[in-house]
Amino acid sequence: MTALSNMRWLVLLLVSSSSVAAQTPSAWVVGGTSGEPWAAAAERWIALDDSVHAGAIQPRAIPLGHTVTRQLVRTGIATTQRNLFGYRWSLHKGPRQIEADTLEVGWHPRLWLGGGTNALAPEVMRGLVDGDELTASFAHRARADGRPNSAQFITLDLGVPVPVDSIVFFPPQTGLTSDNQRQRELFARAYEVSRTNVPVEWLIFEDETTSTGSSGYHPLDEIIASTFANNTSVVSLATDLRFTRFLRFKFGEVSTTTLLAEIEVFGRGYPQE
Repeated sequence: MTALSNMRWLVLLLVSSSSVAAQTPSAWVVGGTSGEPWAAAAERWIALDDSVHAGAIQPRAIPLGHTVTRQLVRTGIATTQRNLFGYRWSLHKGPRQIEADTLEVGWHPRLWLGGGTNALAPEVMRGLVDGDELTASFAHRARADGRPNSAQFITLDLGVPVPVDSIVFFPPQTGLTSDNQRQRELFARAYEVSRTNVPVEWLIFEDETTSTGSSGYHPLDEIIASTFANNTSVVSLATDLRFTRFLRFKFGEVSTTTLLAEIEVFGRGYPQE
């Protein structure tokens, strides 16, 4: 057999081998009874659940009686407190520090005080979502002259819209302050709670004063409750079940101190798609 014939057989063998290889089925299977687990295949996800049925994935149901502000089982230290979906809370509204912390708006929940462009909350306020009901994490002190204090407001961005039908907040129910006042009696005499599901610019990054045209407190679209005559230490607000991403709490304009240990947000059903 000549060298040319040998080369022709080699080419024919390569073509034949390629045809056989092309006919061999190959696939990457995710889920099902024998596929790769969804959690392993996805780089990340939010508000999804693969534990209900083996190999299947579905939206994650909101557990009844468990606040969406924290995990069912904590997976990190208190300084990296995470929400129900496992994403770490940021205490910054603006993009500068969020990006520095490698967090993302629309994935990670946020909590901030006031309404400036780079509004933030002091580290102690992380305790409002950590499950510790015995420690005060927010204090709005009474004025020494007995006059009403200023209004202060806290905003929570839950990260994703969830169906909310109940909101609870309260001071520590045991213990005394440094001046021997019962902490449970330093509850919010005056408050206003509002919510929205609309991510307007000034709830994302923009300066609230510039965007709204006025400084100070602005309620969100729906006012859930408002009073200057509360006499209950543990405030529990039932409301219509509605998708909610942002919650705002206003306190103050009274002559008494307000303490908070926890803010809890409850719902039922599934996050908004």
